[in-house]
Amino acid sequence: FGNMLKFNMNDGFPIITTKKVNYKKIVGELLYFVSGSRDIKDLHKHGVHIWDANYNDPKWLNNPNRKFDGDLGAIYGVLWRNWETSYKIVDQLQNVVEQIKTNPNSRRMVVTAWNPSVFDSQCLPCCHILFQFQVSKNGLSLAFYQRSCDYYLGSVYNISSYATLLYMVAKLTGYKPYELTYFLADTHCYTSHLEQTKLQLTRTPYQLPKLIIKDRQQKTIDDFVLDDFLLDDYKSWPAIKAEMAV
Repeated sequence: FGNMLKFNMNDGFPIITTKKVNYKKIVGELLYFVSGSRDIKDLHKHGVHIWDANYNDPKWLNNPNRKFDGDLGAIYGVLWRNWETSYKIVDQLQNVVEQIKTNPNSRRMVVTAWNPSVFDSQCLPCCHILFQFQVSKNGLSLAFYQRSCDYYLGSVYNISSYATLLYMVAKLTGYKPYELTYFLADTHCYTSHLEQTKLQLTRTPYQLPKLIIKDRQQKTIDDFVLDDFLLDDYKSWPAIKAEMAV
């Protein structure tokens, strides 16, 4: 409980090389969050099905707070882009992008996804619950905090997802992506993943790849599409299959 990892973007894009991961699925999930959607069908359009098990959990399917068929509830993107208050809707992510542009010395460039008032209308309470940007002479950095870390399956996605978000926001604001800091609270490996973990630990990592984002003159956080992202020279060991614990 209570760990920290740091990744310098000058060393390459942080993605696991000791097993192959599908980077396009990581980007697809991130773009889904950025869109603010709560509809699993929008996630499926990116070819991503990692939320299916949570959606099909009988407890969620029988939850009276589900709004429609396919509703995942008030998960990440809903809270990032459409945080509801009694008097307005707050787009936290867009607000942070504007702060970086107009007030880069701010220490309030924070987006939170921890909202106790919506726990009963989420298929899964958010695991990575807060992220914050900082501008320095070295460029743009991002730190994120995760309350619950499925270290074998989940953290692999989380590291590369937030690194991608850092690159996206850096592109929009004119800064060089610099450093990603990952705060891990409850860090665990499920017993069903132990053998896969032992195998992965026998493998020597490869050199990290580079992330290239196609320049289409993107102006807002909503302008990015799946085909914009390319990992250059991503070399990895073969994939190791494991089922997600629900």
